[in-house]
Amino acid sequence: MFGIGQKWEAWVGTNGFGLYAFDGGSPFVVSELAYENINAVFLDNKTQTVWVGTKGVFVLSNIDFKTKQYQLKKLSVIQGYQP
Repeated sequence: MFGIGQKWEAWVGTNGFGLYAFDGGSPFVVSELAYENINAVFLDNKTQTVWVGTKGVFVLSNIDFKTKQYQLKKLSVIQGYQP
């Protein structure tokens, strides 16, 4: 899975090695996902969030490439998404 973000960063979802982002510097590794097999990556440039499909749906927000920090939320079918 692959996508380009609003700030021209490349997001790569792998089969067995998790989710990575590249912005020209060192790779940004999202290490808190419960599963390493990424089935889908969707970049919402309007809200600056990254949706990740594994064995469930995760949403990354408040992403800071300089500090390599972000917020991660796992969604259930009942929860849906509320920005």
